[in-house]
Amino acid sequence: FCSHWAHNEFLNFKDDKMSKSLGNVVTIRNFTKDYTGQVLRHILLSVHYRARLEWNDLIIKKAVEEVKKIHEFVLSAESLVINNRAQTLEFLKNSLEKIKSELVNDFNSAGALGQYFSFIREMNGIKEVTEADYFKIKEINAFMSEALGLINAKPQEVLNFLNNKEKEKVKTVDESWVLTKIEERKQAKA
Repeated sequence: FCSHWAHNEFLNFKDDKMSKSLGNVVTIRNFTKDYTGQVLRHILLSVHYRARLEWNDLIIKKAVEEVKKIHEFVLSAESLVINNRAQTLEFLKNSLEKIKSELVNDFNSAGALGQYFSFIREMNGIKEVTEADYFKIKEINAFMSEALGLINAKPQEVLNFLNNKEKEKVKTVDESWVLTKIEERKQAKA
């Protein structure tokens, strides 16, 4: 049973609409075997629900990198040192409100995600925070996890899965295919 519905634009695969008749359908089950539900959710939320979503390898690669960045940040935030003599982080006061403001604006999940990445950039390099700031950071991360599902409860597992998949892809490069392509290129140049 569903209590909420959201309608979205067409999902395009490269230049064509994704459809069975064109044979370019990517099932959720197959996608999540390779990339996890976190990456799928990230892709879907990174574009406004009324905007057209282009589905291609570049979008997937970008989403994988951004999911990694989010989960790496969550892990680093857990290891922040609480020091009440640390400088208060003024940008934290409005960070959560900016994220919520985007969501209130016609559920602009892409805008909320942009605000969250701005927050992550501001946090870059910070190692010590006051206790109040530490709990504000945890509150922002909890909101992104609960409201949008963008943070997995086990961030290290997400990172391990994505990193292992990358290593597998590197290993699956077929040497004979590469050599064939090199030979074809040589012949084309001749």
